Amino acid sequence: MQSARNMLRSYLMPRPLVETAEVRARLESLHHPGYPFCPPWQGDFLYRLCRTQQCTSALEVGFATGSTALYLLAGTEPCGGSVVSIDFRQSDFERLGCRMVETSPWEKRHCLIEENSNVALPRMYAEGKKWGLIFLDGWKTVDHLMLDMYYSARMLDVGGVLVFDDTRMKSVKRVNRLLLSHYAFNEVDYKKMGEDFKMWLWFRATTRSLDRPYRAFRKVMDQAEWPACKSYQFYSRF
Repeated sequence: MQSARNMLRSYLMPRPLVETAEVRARLESLHHPGYPFCPPWQGDFLYRLCRTQQCTSALEVGFATGSTALYLLAGTEPCGGSVVSIDFRQSDFERLGCRMVETSPWEKRHCLIEENSNVALPRMYAEGKKWGLIFLDGWKTVDHLMLDMYYSARMLDVGGVLVFDDTRMKSVKRVNRLLLSHYAFNEVDYKKMGEDFKMWLWFRATTRSLDRPYRAFRKVMDQAEWPACKSYQFYSRF
């Protein structure tokens, strides 16, 4: 029985991209037990998004061990794109994320902002910053995440993508519903990102949930056209 389970697990396990082998090697070299690291299939998803978007600017909220930053940096490399990470306390992870990026060939295209996102994002918005891709993996209470989403969605270029981690959490689901219904974002086609039914089975088997562990949404119109910006009654259906 155990042998059959192992065979099924081996069959379903996603095969990582050859193009991201260098990222995985760097993550393995500095691996720290108990610290959060981006799994290869999620990292490859971020990498593919950057490549297909021809992304020249990416922002992430939540830096931690630097694993997602490396995938974003590798994905934006063909366009010479920059990646900015917001992290509240890098010291919580012994500055492992900083060491991870500093020893990579992409260090010059990365910037770390050590502030709470509820301070950094409003300032960036006031400065008129724009991004092709934003990855939200910071504090996930619904009020904090709603603020992160509010500013991120407005700083995103039309056609850009907003990515959420831990989308099985109730707070993230609530924010995602608002993004679809009142901000008129469209969920990306995961099949075009290399995901198939076997990948869904892998998620189902490893998380014991029907929900995806991460989701991505594309901004299809300027915020002036969003339902939430055109009607004072938007909250009645949330």
